[in-house]
Amino acid sequence: MTLGRSLNRLLSRWNVHLAHGPLPRTTTDLLRNIKCPHDVARVVDVGAAKGDLCAEVLRFLPQAEVICVEPIEAQAAILRDRFGPGRVHVVVAAAGEQDGELTFHEVRNLDSSSVLPMDRHRREFPSISAETGTYPVRVRCLDSIVEDSWPECDIDLLKIDVQGYELPVLRGASRTLRRSRFVIVEMSLCTLYQGQAPFEDVLLTMHEAGFRVVDYVETARSAVTGELLQMDFLYQKREAV
Repeated sequence: MTLGRSLNRLLSRWNVHLAHGPLPRTTTDLLRNIKCPHDVARVVDVGAAKGDLCAEVLRFLPQAEVICVEPIEAQAAILRDRFGPGRVHVVVAAAGEQDGELTFHEVRNLDSSSVLPMDRHRREFPSISAETGTYPVRVRCLDSIVEDSWPECDIDLLKIDVQGYELPVLRGASRTLRRSRFVIVEMSLCTLYQGQAPFEDVLLTMHEAGFRVVDYVETARSAVTGELLQMDFLYQKREAV
């Protein structure tokens, strides 16, 4: 059975179905599905890292305003230098279910760092997964972050890439989800991080929030077995379909 058919069987439990057509090759290709109905697009990039997706958003949507949420100060500094003041606002924090503080696990490849300690990720990618330090980071619920800048505006795109911490981020973003048209979520199909929510729980949460899957892209496979490990899913609010 093909990957698409297997995923469709799983997704069909919540009456969501993958779009037909060729599989996009990169996350950037998912942006081609997003049309902005007004002059200024508003985008929230959670786990912005060095800003590669933000740069692509600005290429596809030149008038966009972007909130970049990034807990690693070194990465946040790169974001500030790369985009400067103006249409990109950088928030140095981890997104979570409620405001507070949590221990952050930094690893050699900063983009793989997480609030959660690594599990299978370390075995699959040993060269980039060595832990280089742990330290406390500020945690804020996404609703409060977004409402500080945009108390009432619709969100054209919410992107979440938080290395296994997706469910707490979504739980702290109920109001933001109600205002969002499209959402991109990176999800792990196996336990790459200790304590991460099952893949199916994230799918169900998005379905209950009123979204359907409209596209997807593979982001990581096992170098040993070829097993699919991570995917980016593009969701669209069902009422907008």
